[in-house]
Parts: sequence; C-alpha cells; structure tokens
Amino acid sequence: MFIGIDFGTTNTVVARMRGGDSQPTLIRFGSDEMAPSAVAWDGKRLHFGKEALDQEAPLLGLKSLLRDHRGRSKPVVAFDDGNKLPLGEVLDGYFAWIRAAIAADLGERGIPVPDPIPVVLTVPQNCHDVQRRTTRAAALDAGFQVIDILNEPTAAALAIALMGVTTQVATGSHLCLYDFGGGTFDASLVRRDGEARFVEVDSEGVQKLGGADIDADLTEAVVEHLTGEAPVVKAKWQPEAVHLGRIRRLCEKAKIALANDAELEFFPISLAGVIGTRSPLAFLRKVQVEVGRDELVAAAAPRIRKTIAALKQMLDRNPAALGSLAAVVLTGGSSRLPGVHDGVRQLLDRFGLGSVRIIASDRSMHDVSLGAAAYGALGSAGGARIIDRRAAMHVGVWRVAHGREWFHVLLARGTPLPEDDFLKTEITYRPGHDVGEFRFCQCSDLSDSDGQQTAVADLGDLRRRRDLRPAGDILDYPRPLRIAFAPGLRHLDGDALDRLPITTCDPGVEVEEIWRFHPDGLVDIAIAVAGHVVPLTLDFASCHGASAAG
Repeated sequence: MFIGIDFGTTNTVVARMRGGDSQPTLIRFGSDEMAPSAVAWDGKRLHFGKEALDQEAPLLGLKSLLRDHRGRSKPVVAFDDGNKLPLGEVLDGYFAWIRAAIAADLGERGIPVPDPIPVVLTVPQNCHDVQRRTTRAAALDAGFQVIDILNEPTAAALAIALMGVTTQVATGSHLCLYDFGGGTFDASLVRRDGEARFVEVDSEGVQKLGGADIDADLTEAVVEHLTGEAPVVKAKWQPEAVHLGRIRRLCEKAKIALANDAELEFFPISLAGVIGTRSPLAFLRKVQVEVGRDELVAAAAPRIRKTIAALKQMLDRNPAALGSLAAVVLTGGSSRLPGVHDGVRQLLDRFGLGSVRIIASDRSMHDVSLGAAAYGALGSAGGARIIDRRAAMHVGVWRVAHGREWFHVLLARGTPLPEDDFLKTEITYRPGHDVGEFRFCQCSDLSDSDGQQTAVADLGDLRRRRDLRPAGDILDYPRPLRIAFAPGLRHLDGDALDRLPITTCDPGVEVEEIWRFHPDGLVDIAIAVAGHVVPLTLDFASCHGASAAG
C-alpha cells in the first residue's frame, strides 16, 4: 500500500492505493474527505484539523508558515493568544495526527496498517529545498517512510492522465495543468510518452497566490460592513483576533458557495457565527451582511490575471508542444472561481488554440493526493520510473571576483534529473580569503544586470555568464554560510566564524564544492577543505550549526 499526501495551504487530502487496485481511494478524516490545514494550542496540547477550528484561536494555513519563514534558523508558530511553539514541533505533531487518521480509517475498513507507512509527499512547483526538507523531516518523525516528493501539478497530471476520468491523453500528447489552490498557483506541461510514462516538460509557479488572498480581501470588506452597522456602532464593538478568524472562515464559505453556484448572487454572513451566546454583546448576533458575487469577482480578478500571466509565460516557452496539446485541466479549489475559465479561454485563443478543450476537473480538491498515491503504487509495481523529471528552480551561489559580484548558476530550471540517482557538480579552486562566505539562492527566473529576464539557455552558457541575477520567486538566505579556509580558524564554530572579519590572504588550501541535485528537488551541498568535508545543506534545522539558515 502507498499513501499520497496533499498537504495544502487550506486543506489536507490523503489517498491510498495498493498494488492491483485500479483506482486510488481517499482516506477519510472521520466523516470528511479532507481536513483543514489548521492547528490550535490550548495551553496544554495541540489540536489539528476540524478540532483546531473549535478552539479559541486556531491558526489557519499551517503550510504557509513553511513558505514564509525565509530560512530562519529557528522558525516558530505564533498563535493569536501570544503563545509560540517551534515550527518543527508543530509540523511533527500535524503529520503524526495525519498518520493516526490513516490508521483509524484503515482499521475501520479491516485493512492492516503498514509499519512504516510508505508515503509520497507533494509540494508546490516553486518549492525550495528548505520547504521540501522540512516537510519530509516531519513525515519521517511521524513514522512515515518517505518514498518520494512530487510537485503538486505533476501529481495532479498523473491522476488525470492515468485514470482517464477527466480526459483521455494519448501517447505523444501534452496535458497542461492549471492548478490554483489555497496558497499557491502552479502551471505544468506534461507529455505522455507511454502507457504509464510521463515527462515533465515545463512548469511555472507563483508561491504567494491563492484562495487565501481572496479570503483576506473578503474578510476586510465584511469587517468594514459589519462595524458600520448601526447596532454595532452603538455598541462600539471591534473584532478581536479570534473574531477575525471566525469571520475569515465564514468568508471562505461564502467564496466556495458563490464559486460553485452560478445562480447564487449573495451569501449571508451573520455575527451569530462570530459572537458567542454567553457574550455581553450576544444581542449583536442578529446583525447580518451579505457577500455578493460582484465582491467575489472584484477580489478574484487581480489574482486570476496573475495566474494567466504565469500560464502564458510557460506556453510562450514551449511553442513546439502547443500543436499536440490535448487539454488544459483546471484543478485546485480556487480553479472554480468566476473568471478562471474565461481567462484561460482568452489566452488559448491568443495562441490560436481555440479548439483545445478546457476541462474543470471533477476531483479538483483530490487530484494531487490521488496522483501521488498512484505514483507510489504503479512505480513500485512496475519496477520502472514513470516520470522523467526536470529541475523546478534555478540553484546557484553568489560569487565575488576582482570586486565584482554575480550569481553563479549551478543548476538551471528545466534540467533533466535522473530518477534513481542524482546530478553531481564539483568545483575546485584555491581561495583568496581566510574565511569562505557562501550565499546560496534558489529562484524561479533569472535576469541580467539591467533587470531584463533571461531565457533558460544551455547550462554551460549560464555558468559562464557574469551578469546574472535571481528573479521571480526567490529564496535568498539573509545570512551567509561561513566556513574556515585558514588552518588556524578551523577549530571555530559557526557563531565564532560569523563574528570574524574576512581577510584577504592565501590560506594555502584547495577547496572543493560538492553539489548533488536529486529528482525530488533536494539539494545536498558539502565543502571539502584540506580533506575535511563539511556539509552545508540548505536546512534550517540540521545543517552547519544555526548559521545555515540565517
């Protein structure tokens, strides 16, 4: 049995598949097919999923904390009541809770629970190494056996193409995925090369773009309307953090209802769902405002335009694939928003692809988890890889020579990655300083020194260029990683090295950088100085002291 986990910004969905099964099956969280990606702390223990929403100050969008911590060495989860817990501890608890839900669901069906449970994790397309490692570490700590990490749109494409429920994809044809979720947008172009063999052709993503942004806009508008109602003004009520959280969840319900029912013009939001019956202000529970379709369209339109722009970028790069484009499939919870279908249709018409079908996935909330479970089961049963993967982001390091600084690209986005091995790059040189300072960066795009976007070219050409800069989605570590080159400094720890001035000298050593790029998006980095190898992997928790994350 293999488990696929879609740890989403808004919801978490889990599927399972055993060898010999024709289709994956969803794991149920009690009576539900998904669970809110929410956490709450009551001062004694953590609560997750729907149970977290029943607490006083739940934190929604747990996954977004991975995106936002920007490589800090000790990221924390800050709750509205002022309590703080280490992010790693909270994530470990969340994945342990998922494991317990899987065991409970399998137990009810009389299915033995594997130990450990083999799992395929999924992450957004433009997901950097720290996010991938942190997600994997939490799953491992919870007792899962992590088989692989897939990009979310690739997993969705597998579900759609392999099962043939949403659309049939012939060998040699391309499938375009428009994956608009709660916190990220991903577009992916996948080619079917055989019965169960696929190629990641290209991708484009926006990390901070999703339905949660629309929820925030609607919340702001609803709060303004509510606090302007006469009874509320008279009572001088202003929503506190816990009230804002409840209003936001009501706005999410309004968004979903309006997006899924074209005939619905308004959705009522009442303070009965915000203020408790025992509150001195319980008389305000009768106050109600309406979220209209026009408000939803206004909040969604600028986000949808950004998704269309990202989709256009990807299609612009792949003119040869357009002639064999089978369909554009809309998946992810936010793909049902009004304006999405029309925006994609207008873009396809501009490319002369008016005959290409646009299909709203009938399992838009489940595609990613179903594809991940199928990938685990089919890959294991067949004994051969079913995906040829490409690097999702550029990886490089800043260099300085002769007073000039440039971004040295070591792995270009789109580079083919071996499925059962890794790409290895070694760079050897004699340094001119007593301390080495490494500033790693991952990014979705590149620009030149004038800020003009640079097309992805041959990796050898990119490595020779001295005018490149990171662009697009950027993970740029705010604090460089340091390592001692001079023999007299090698006994110092990371904090001591950080306090030292860097001196120009000949330390009399040869330095070798060793880079390993894995198909699951992980990057292993080590620096060898005089035969002593020091790991500098991009990981906020376990690399070169606390300095590795900045």
